[in-house]
Amino acid sequence: MEQIEKTIFQLEERLQRPDVRKSVEGLNDLISEDFIEFGSSGQVYNKEDVLVNLPASPEIKFVMIDFRINIL
Repeated sequence: MEQIEKTIFQLEERLQRPDVRKSVEGLNDLISEDFIEFGSSGQVYNKEDVLVNLPASPEIKFVMIDFRINIL
């Protein structure tokens, strides 16, 4: 489980980098074809939505704290 958590943490860190968030190619490498996200507004996003919208969005600084995963 520790290795899985470490790997997912590293991938999340990569996704938060501004150069990756602005790159369709970088995002395409990280995001699964069957990706689905439920936004806080209730909007549902898929991979295509992310590839179109995220590179054009303003830069945001992220800080991950208390990161952990739970296997379902």
